Amino acid sequence: MVRKELGRTRAAEFMRDHYENQNGTGYLRRLTGEDISLQGRIIRICDSFDTMTYDVRNYQTTAKMNYNEAFEELKRCSWTQFDGNLVEMFIDLLIELELQSHGMIDIIQAN
Repeated sequence: MVRKELGRTRAAEFMRDHYENQNGTGYLRRLTGEDISLQGRIIRICDSFDTMTYDVRNYQTTAKMNYNEAFEELKRCSWTQFDGNLVEMFIDLLIELELQSHGMIDIIQAN
């Protein structure tokens, strides 16, 4: 749809790549590691986190996870489903954003 209807070939490639697993057991082309586009690896982490904490589409019988539970799941699946380095960066970024949004970053930096 993205490629055919919107003419967005590169975006369609990134979306396709987000189905790939880091260890090559994913859907479609069975790519591994850095053979998967960086954008696809990032989308995979973001989409999975959203599913765990908000959408729950793949976890119909499971309640939404809180951030810490989702972080643990991302870590548990690092280097099999997800790029472990990107998972760590993603978690660090979300923690920083959450602390900033709650005014807590100043408290942590002061100590």
